[in-house]
Amino acid sequence: MLSIRLNLAGAFVCFWLGTSGLLAEQDQIPAPAVSNVTQTKQDGVQSGGQYIRYVEKGKTAQLQTAIAHFVRDRDGATVDLIAVVHIGDQAYYDDLDNRMITYEGVLYEMVGGPYNQKVEESAPAQGTPLAALTMLHGMMQTLLQLEYQKDGIDYLRGNFIHADVDWEKFQALSEQRNQTLVTWFERAIALANSEQIPGIPNNEEESQEMLTALLTAVINGDAATIKRVLAPILSEAETLITRLEGEQGTIIVTERNKIAFEVLHEQLRFGKRKLAVLYGAGHMPDLEKRLQKLGFHKTNTEWKTAWDIHDVPTGLSKNILGDLLQDKKIKGLLNSAMKLIDEITKLPKGAEGGKTE
Repeated sequence: MLSIRLNLAGAFVCFWLGTSGLLAEQDQIPAPAVSNVTQTKQDGVQSGGQYIRYVEKGKTAQLQTAIAHFVRDRDGATVDLIAVVHIGDQAYYDDLDNRMITYEGVLYEMVGGPYNQKVEESAPAQGTPLAALTMLHGMMQTLLQLEYQKDGIDYLRGNFIHADVDWEKFQALSEQRNQTLVTWFERAIALANSEQIPGIPNNEEESQEMLTALLTAVINGDAATIKRVLAPILSEAETLITRLEGEQGTIIVTERNKIAFEVLHEQLRFGKRKLAVLYGAGHMPDLEKRLQKLGFHKTNTEWKTAWDIHDVPTGLSKNILGDLLQDKKIKGLLNSAMKLIDEITKLPKGAEGGKTE
């Protein structure tokens, strides 16, 4: 039972931090800067895919994302697929932000509309799943003591091009496909019940150990341990999202990728020859396939450290959880989340044996 619930939590972590997309109208929460390292070797890689991986080196660990460089020989056009996680070290975003000025166009994700679109009614209504995701991003940012992507990258640059759904389009796609965040979680539940989620222990004893370590770290404000628990799970986002997408895909990845690719194709027709696509790591395998159909081929990959994880010296931790629980919005969110968890983790008869009705 516990391992199944952790499987579901793992699916949520991958979706939320690796593919869910930036949302318009986010609040800013500052975070301390830490060091950033660009990795090019495979030494120490513990888990991951083509665009996100987890690396351990001695007492340190790193969650890394990839920048894949593609070239089309017939016209010399280049496209960089820049995979990101939505909360990371400040130095990680500083490094990416400095790189942005080198492109003719940077196609970026942001569900709800362009970054500079400040229309209040376009934001997700309070109490909706998307609004909850917005608040959860801020909560996890604080717990992990990290920077939020939209705060660390300058989206007002003249070469930034919105390549994602607005709220109206998102709603239309939801109705057209009969898909919502709830149906996505139903897929996650089915997957959690039927097979093992990468990065999650497959027995009750190990699951209990993971959960105990995570809760202890949260209570003590031990951001490094929380990251060490979550990073290996997040590094498996590509595998998990591919399973959840299935043959028909979802509005979360497939449909948004179609829109991003339409914008990319348009920019290429306009004559731009040096472009980048700045999207969550879970989107990249599908986008790579779409690029290949246009005649692009991959020439090299760079790895950037999103989370540089070091153990915090004794005495430096703080009661971050206690501070969060004083926030009325967070209290309401947690109450709603607990009710949702109670509903979505109700298992059908026989689920403990790996069967569903």
